[in-house]
Amino acid sequence: MNIGACDVLREANEFTNSNSGSRSRRFTSCTRTARSLEYWVRTDSLRDEYRKQMNLNDFLFWYLSETSRIRLAKHCRDDHFQISSWDGSLRDDGSVSDKISSIMLWGAPGRIVLKSHFDLATAKQWAARSAGKLVDEIQETFAVDFMREFSNLHAGSLRGQLEAHGLLFGISLPFIMAGNSERTLRELAGAKTATRGWVLTDGSHQIVCTAELEIADSKRLERVRGALQTAVAGETAAPADDGEIQFL
Repeated sequence: MNIGACDVLREANEFTNSNSGSRSRRFTSCTRTARSLEYWVRTDSLRDEYRKQMNLNDFLFWYLSETSRIRLAKHCRDDHFQISSWDGSLRDDGSVSDKISSIMLWGAPGRIVLKSHFDLATAKQWAARSAGKLVDEIQETFAVDFMREFSNLHAGSLRGQLEAHGLLFGISLPFIMAGNSERTLRELAGAKTATRGWVLTDGSHQIVCTAELEIADSKRLERVRGALQTAVAGETAAPADDGEIQFL
């Protein structure tokens, strides 16, 4: 379900629990809105229409979150990953997790930075699952390379989709930073930078993904919106890749 619909449904449920003896207008309205949103996002044609009504930033963040889930599921050889909301909070040391895997794309239409905030324990679990090994057999360097390659796969798929429609982007190598770099990076972000984050989880372990957007040519990006949405639908329906994983 769309995160917005989840939020409305949760609010309706909380209101019900705190007002069990009455059915106020507010509860009725909230419930009706929640049911409407739930039906909307569960119906393909209406869900597509909803995406068309998003502003460009919201659409691109939705696209990046969905493609991150798809890429991670294929990278881990596990289809059970879900997206959930993130409150944006940092630990006392300025980090989200132990380490950050980051990669950047840039071109005439703008700049995109993708970051995966992960703990080593989670990286080892997922790397072991992907490689068909025991967690105790996974070295730290292998786990970190696994997350670096996830960043490379995610950014590479985005670049491929954009270039297929005439939007040329350069791409950096993925690199690893200490988790507490996040506070400094936030302070250095420009006023024109839009940032959003989300959680990817398999139910037992999770990472936080964040994206930064600086759009310079919104018209060119708007023209590929439909193609990007179609690509997400196609990837969701496609079978997982059974080929060997190649680490950088």
